[in-house]
Amino acid sequence: MSPIRPPAFERVRRTLAATRRRLWARAGLTAAGWAAAAVGALTLGVVLVGALGAGPWLRPLWLTLAGLGLLVVGALTLARPGWRWRHDDAVAEHLERGLPTLADGLRATVQFGRQWPAVPGSPALVAKLAEGVAHTLEHSDLAAVTPLRAARRPWALAAGVAAAWGLLGLLAPGTLSAGFAALQPPVNAAGEVETGPLVGDLELMLTYPAYVHRAPKTIPNSAGDFEAPKGTRVTLKATTLEPVEAVHLRFGDEAEGPALAVSGGRDVSGAFVVTAGGRWRFAVTTPGGDTQVESAPRRIRLEPDQPPEVLLKLPAEDLALDDLRDVPVVFEARDDFGLTKVNVVIALAADVEHPEKVAQPAVEGRRYAGDEVVDLSVVQAQPGDRIALFVEAFDANDVDGPQRGVSATRYITVNDPKQKHFELSERLREVVDLLVTALADRLEIEFYDSAADLDPLPARIGKYSQSTEKASQALAAVVADMVGDPLTPEEVRLALAGRLGTLEERVRAEARLVEASTAALEAGTRATVDQVNKANERVVDAVEQAIVLVEAMVARLALEDMEAMAEELQAMRARLKDLIQQYKQNPDDKALKARIMREIQRLRQRMDAMRERMAQLRQKLPEEFLNLDGLKKDDVAKGLDKTKDQLAELEKMLEEGKLDEALAALEEMEQALDDLSNTLDKDMQELHENSDPAMQKAISELMDQAKDLQREQKAVSDETEQLKQQAEAELKRMLEEDLKAKLDAVNQKAAQLKQQTDSVDPSNLPRPAHDDLQFAKEQADGLQKALERQQLMEALEAAEDTRQHLRNSDQMSRYDPQARSEQGKLRQGEQLAEQIGDELRDMLRQAMQQAAQSGDPQKSRQLGQRQMQLAERAERLRQRVGEQAQQMPQLGQEAQQRIQQAGQAMQEAGEQLGQGRPGQARPGQQQAMSELDGMMQALQNANRPQRAQRGQDGKQQGDGRQSSRDKVKIPGAEDHTSPEAFRKELLEVMKDGAPKAYEQQVKRYYESLVE
Repeated sequence: MSPIRPPAFERVRRTLAATRRRLWARAGLTAAGWAAAAVGALTLGVVLVGALGAGPWLRPLWLTLAGLGLLVVGALTLARPGWRWRHDDAVAEHLERGLPTLADGLRATVQFGRQWPAVPGSPALVAKLAEGVAHTLEHSDLAAVTPLRAARRPWALAAGVAAAWGLLGLLAPGTLSAGFAALQPPVNAAGEVETGPLVGDLELMLTYPAYVHRAPKTIPNSAGDFEAPKGTRVTLKATTLEPVEAVHLRFGDEAEGPALAVSGGRDVSGAFVVTAGGRWRFAVTTPGGDTQVESAPRRIRLEPDQPPEVLLKLPAEDLALDDLRDVPVVFEARDDFGLTKVNVVIALAADVEHPEKVAQPAVEGRRYAGDEVVDLSVVQAQPGDRIALFVEAFDANDVDGPQRGVSATRYITVNDPKQKHFELSERLREVVDLLVTALADRLEIEFYDSAADLDPLPARIGKYSQSTEKASQALAAVVADMVGDPLTPEEVRLALAGRLGTLEERVRAEARLVEASTAALEAGTRATVDQVNKANERVVDAVEQAIVLVEAMVARLALEDMEAMAEELQAMRARLKDLIQQYKQNPDDKALKARIMREIQRLRQRMDAMRERMAQLRQKLPEEFLNLDGLKKDDVAKGLDKTKDQLAELEKMLEEGKLDEALAALEEMEQALDDLSNTLDKDMQELHENSDPAMQKAISELMDQAKDLQREQKAVSDETEQLKQQAEAELKRMLEEDLKAKLDAVNQKAAQLKQQTDSVDPSNLPRPAHDDLQFAKEQADGLQKALERQQLMEALEAAEDTRQHLRNSDQMSRYDPQARSEQGKLRQGEQLAEQIGDELRDMLRQAMQQAAQSGDPQKSRQLGQRQMQLAERAERLRQRVGEQAQQMPQLGQEAQQRIQQAGQAMQEAGEQLGQGRPGQARPGQQQAMSELDGMMQALQNANRPQRAQRGQDGKQQGDGRQSSRDKVKIPGAEDHTSPEAFRKELLEVMKDGAPKAYEQQVKRYYESLVE
């Protein structure tokens, strides 16, 4: 019976198997490291070669070399170790080298295990050997005997290759991409062969869009990479490397593209338009029907077109304005290619969806610097509104639409001047209380009571003087602040200032008397006390007059404020009507509907403010001022109630979409607001007539005197006109009969002059002389026409103009050899024009001399005496107006200035008539009539209440004047003067003299031509 195999042999076998697997794993890691390093280095080299433009052979070469490399690496580092460690003896030998304690026992145990039980010697000893070897192996660190660090070296090399890849990717990504492109599969997903470049001698011509203002650019021997703005037309020419049947372009990932023209089998031409950046390639169809596509794409880089940049220089920051004045705007817009449109945009901050745009003129080029004066009222702004202002600019991009650039937005807040105006009116009402207190103090003083419990008379006088001084100072402060209040009529301020001046003058006179009589007053001297008492009575009279006037002005300001509010309501109603009509056309416009509702709310607020103002008026004014019809009958309040009810109905109609009914309601509201305004106008006129009857009477008397003066001046003017017409008729007859022969001769010369100027060839003259020659031809033609109409002065002017322009042409052609043939014609024409001018001047002198004998000097002198008498009456009337203006400043200066100018014009006309010159007297008489009309208008204006000048929609425009957005052209000297040569010739004619009776007439006539 054979002995049983010891289990130690199996334990040794398992340890050897584990060691073998570890050795194989180490071999695999080593092989992988070497393979990675070898393939990575090989591919890197191939990629670099491919980036240099290698042909289609590169990919097969790369695959071949990679395959060989892997085979070599596999054979040396994987197959060889695998074959070596297949036997236990080799593994045992490896372990014995790592574990010296085993000596040769492990290999012997392996050998005995294969021979068991036929082992040499004692089986027991062999079994004991196997047990010892197994025990040693189980208690040894086999991982240390077979370390994996042997695989580090190839992996370190692989890491180095990877680092080289990373460095190349950072420094030359294009090279990396180009190299990889050379290794791409030769056939794409569509089954097309991808290969290297298919064309050579590529020439590109870039025709840029018109808006970039750039000349076409040609790129010879191009690689196909270029940069261009969108819309550029690219015209290409190329030669294929091999004969082809057709050529197409491919853009991006497109499977199809535009076809190109092919001639001679290889010459390619065509064009395309750049619509985007990206890749493009050539695709060819070979004679065999195969399709080949370039594997390496060419690049189109889109040149960016930036939107305009807009800089808003002024306003430099947000603004707060006291009124709706014009706002200056200064800005600058820039664009990389060019601008086409620039707008200054304003809108209510609460309604930016509906802006107003002020287009700027002549926008062109890459830079536009502009300035504009913006009228804020175009957006229907109200005091208290916030307005957004900015500038927008559009470039010239006509490829995919103009681009818009916007400046920073400035916000403008409009303060409400009515609030300050209401405060000023309240202060004026408080002055009434102070004046009443001062009046009471003065009426209560006892000048002749010497009771022991009373203060001395000077002390009592000092107390009522203080109250009067306080009232006077308060009134002076209000009048001073009215200067800066645009809502207070100048007439009101002047009336108050005049009454204040009277009061202050009497108070100062009283103070001087009291100061000089202190001792006598303390002693109770009767005569002195009487004087002071009379001075007090004069002050009392001035205080009473001031109270009456101030109360009237308080009422007037309140009425005018309500009248302005009524006008504002009308303007808001009209604006609301326009908005509703717009909404009717666009019922889905929610923003417009919201704006309408805001307008209704604003209108309601204005009505509430007007009602509150009226309530204040009724509470604070004396009874006599509440007797005005509108207030007494409560017509104003009824009108407001009716309008407010209509507004509520209007809002309801809008919510229900009844737009036609809403428009009809607005028409009814217009009538109600008109009735409201008419009522307030009547109240204002009644208050004005009743508040200062003395002024009404004085103005009426002045107007009567002015009417009488007008009537008599008209009579003198009519008789003067008859004398003038007689003289002019005689002058015309002589020109038509006695001078006919001379006129015919001048007509012949004028025809010769026209023929002479037309014969000059402008092509032989220098360019600067062309305009003067053209003007000379036009004036020569005008000369003939004037002579046909027998307009000698017009003909004289045309002759002188012709001569001057021919002279200019001659002078500018003096040094031009080509013009020599024409210079003789120019000089002959100049001489002919000069002769015509001399003959015309001679004819005019003869006509004047003969006409002087047909006048009526006696009649003219009589009219001159009557005219001088009227001038004296005008001077007396001027003095009267000046006296009244001192007492009533509201008359102003216009009436006085008008009558003064009328008197001066009358005096000048009288002097001309006295010298027998009725024609020269007529301008002065006409001016006198015009000035008298102006005086009557000024007196009429003073006789009616003058409201503060407010802007549109009831809003004040700055200093009370309407603002205008029209730019004013400042006329130059050329707009008002005749040619210098013509003026000189006319002065020479004057030196020749004229009949004495007509010297001034001739002088005036010539002067009128050169003004």
